[in-house]
Amino acid sequence: MQRIQPTFVQGLAFGGVLTLVLSCGLYYYVLHTIQENRTEVLIAQEEQLIRDARKREADTARTLVEETQFQREELTNYFVNTEEEEVIVFLDSLESLGPMVGAEYVTETVGVAEGDRESTDSIPVTGVRSVALVSGSWAQLYQLITLIEHMPYALTITKVALEQSDDDPRFWEGQLHVHVQAK
Repeated sequence: MQRIQPTFVQGLAFGGVLTLVLSCGLYYYVLHTIQENRTEVLIAQEEQLIRDARKREADTARTLVEETQFQREELTNYFVNTEEEEVIVFLDSLESLGPMVGAEYVTETVGVAEGDRESTDSIPVTGVRSVALVSGSWAQLYQLITLIEHMPYALTITKVALEQSDDDPRFWEGQLHVHVQAK
């Protein structure tokens, strides 16, 4: 058997093919590594964007809390404490509205509502409930009700019962049921 001697051209061809295969493998490895690095960089950038957005949201929330601190503290002024002196101040402020519009407002009954629904006009929130006798012209009573509705309290007029006077058709009288929420 005769042995074939490699020639210079065959060695060169083999070396070229081997170099091509190695360079393709190296190219694939480098390209793959670059792609993985790019993916990791994109993931890191997305995570940083998310962290930055969360930080901005937290800063915004913190700023909002700081800006509204005074308003939240003032919010308690819209409720009446069921202690006697605060109820009296509230009732005095209600009764002072009548003379402002030329109507009469006299508190008839006062009670503390405990949040039950026993009566038909009850509101299921603890608060002070008052019933007042009112009288005056239709325009005066309308202005009185408007003023009561715009008082700086969390209140509801639960019932209005007005009747025209038999003696003077311009004169109206009746009852107002007012409920203000307690602290």
